[in-house]
Amino acid sequence: MPATLQLPKEHGFWVMLGTSLCGAVLRTRGAGFAMALAVLSVLVVAASFAPFRRRVRREGVLQLGTAVGLAFAGAPVEAAGGLSGASIVAGALLRTVVFVASVCVARAALATSAKNGRARSAVLYLAAAANALAGATWFSAGQRPSEALGAALTFGAVLLCAWWRPTAKDLKPLGLYLTGLAIVAGVLPLLP
Repeated sequence: MPATLQLPKEHGFWVMLGTSLCGAVLRTRGAGFAMALAVLSVLVVAASFAPFRRRVRREGVLQLGTAVGLAFAGAPVEAAGGLSGASIVAGALLRTVVFVASVCVARAALATSAKNGRARSAVLYLAAAANALAGATWFSAGQRPSEALGAALTFGAVLLCAWWRPTAKDLKPLGLYLTGLAIVAGVLPLLP
């Protein structure tokens, strides 16, 4: 009997993929065959991720790599919709900043609950904050105000989480909080 394809069940995966692809369709205003490509991308990305989901769940480096890959998932849709290369890269890099920070914050919450996990949690919050601050600085220097604002908001969101110090028991509200951050980051590149 052939193995059945099990789609990812991880909330973060679907939020990141949805943000990338919906943001891409909105940025292109559905031009060309962007919408059809976005639907096809959902199927291809989910099917590609499915065999590795258990390993990704356990390994932080794979989670970060997946976050980066998902940040760029909308790039083909944006290219098909006629966006400039600079705009496509800027949008994908903003999503990378937000998604990497989100992975670090979620892992920090899990680390906080672990025995002797406070130091690891602090390092993860520091990495998330440094990532967002570097993104805000880079976008500001590159005169990309919408993306700079998204990275700055990510920095603020990370600082708020570091103050809040969610634990594994707080994963549902933390997931909603990070979903809101991803949506904001997905919408900001739509601004002129």
